[in-house]
Amino acid sequence: GPDEYLLVAGERRLRACMLLGMSKVRCTLHSDLDSVSIKEMELEENLQREELEWPEKIELLRQLDVIKREFEGSSAPGSAASKGWTVEKTAAVTGMSSGNVSQQLKLARTLVDRPDIKDKVKRMPLHTAIKRVEQLLKSEDIKRQQDQGLLKVHTSIRHGDARTLIKSVESESVDVIITDPPFGSS
Repeated sequence: GPDEYLLVAGERRLRACMLLGMSKVRCTLHSDLDSVSIKEMELEENLQREELEWPEKIELLRQLDVIKREFEGSSAPGSAASKGWTVEKTAAVTGMSSGNVSQQLKLARTLVDRPDIKDKVKRMPLHTAIKRVEQLLKSEDIKRQQDQGLLKVHTSIRHGDARTLIKSVESESVDVIITDPPFGSS
């Protein structure tokens, strides 16, 4: 009916006012919100909650980004055009840096696609989890390349004069050589 309202954001503030015995609370009334706008407001509000664990926060961030991109379209990465939704716009809405938003969105997408990885990192601090997920994915990629015969990994430690040892290495068989020359050599 006409006297029914839906609280979209500010539930904690409203409860605090009620606990203080306030009978009037200032609010903003919107009569033209669609379901997408309501969801955006809820996500933006919940992202500010302090008691959320990082897995919940980055999932809310991902949902907000998805909704904004569905509604406004995606801007091409690196595009200066103002059309479409970008990581920078998500950062502006949330008060985070673009770099943090980008890292957290990437992690959130990975955790949606890979619940097995989520179980491995959910108890780690956020930045540790980001690094660990990158390591796990890189290891899987290397293993996949090895299984497909695209990458051959061979390690060996050889001790001796490099000018002599290099002659025993098959031509064009090495992509990387890591050396540890002695200090003070010129």
